Amino acid sequence: RDSAPLPNTVNYYRLELGNQGFSTMLAIEYFVPGKDGFSVITSQSGIEVLVNRPPAHKGVAQVFDIRGKRIDEFEFSTRRISLMNNQGGSGAFIFRLIYENGAVLNGKFVLVM
Repeated sequence: RDSAPLPNTVNYYRLELGNQGFSTMLAIEYFVPGKDGFSVITSQSGIEVLVNRPPAHKGVAQVFDIRGKRIDEFEFSTRRISLMNNQGGSGAFIFRLIYENGAVLNGKFVLVM
């Protein structure tokens, strides 16, 4: 039992199996949503947002650079939304999730290459 897993990332574990040694590596994601109900996650594929309780099923994601220039826009229908891949370049970015019922979630992230 891990009494202090690292939040909003993947934690890696091996289980001790008695006389049989240890298990293969297990990857466990542990996410704690922020006060706005979502977590910004750095994953192997880039930056993702995990929305704890989405206000609707579908929506449109928009990504802006720090000056407000829109650099990406796409539709989504999952709680886990990939905002940028690792080829997007370094910098500070702003995102907006606009749901089909009119609800909007805003946030920011920094991508370091």
